[in-house]
Amino acid sequence: MTGFMDATCSKCGKRFGWSGTVEDHPGCPRCGYRPPAERLAQQERIIAEHQRRIAIAEREVDPRVADPTLVVDLLNEIARRDRTALAALINYRVPCNDLLAEHPAVQVGPPEDQTVGLLGIINGLCGVRDDGWGHVAAVFNGGDLVGFKVLERGRV
Repeated sequence: MTGFMDATCSKCGKRFGWSGTVEDHPGCPRCGYRPPAERLAQQERIIAEHQRRIAIAEREVDPRVADPTLVVDLLNEIARRDRTALAALINYRVPCNDLLAEHPAVQVGPPEDQTVGLLGIINGLCGVRDDGWGHVAAVFNGGDLVGFKVLERGRV
């Protein structure tokens, strides 16, 4: 997690802060002590797990709904293995019926173009944000698939 971090040196008691992640810990400005890298990495993992649990609780996710962060990690792994195939699947759309179009989480095109693609189905698996959009976005650069990301709250 990136942000402004506060710490108290366990050797001399000096309080200090820095901007970055726990693993960016610069060491105490008074005595120079810096906790071992393994301990900082472990603390970073604990924070990430707490954030994941908070995000799930905030979405009041039903247990059938996938964690978008895990889905994005898998999609990016797939993209690293075969970006061309995954891009073709993401860009492919098929017509769908009204019943699917009315699903509360699956992302479907507007009524005049009522189609669904793989990303719309993936977002259906991950649930819907408060603004009605899915949690997972495909990132393109000049028409080329770069990867996937979890949309930040309030951003489309």
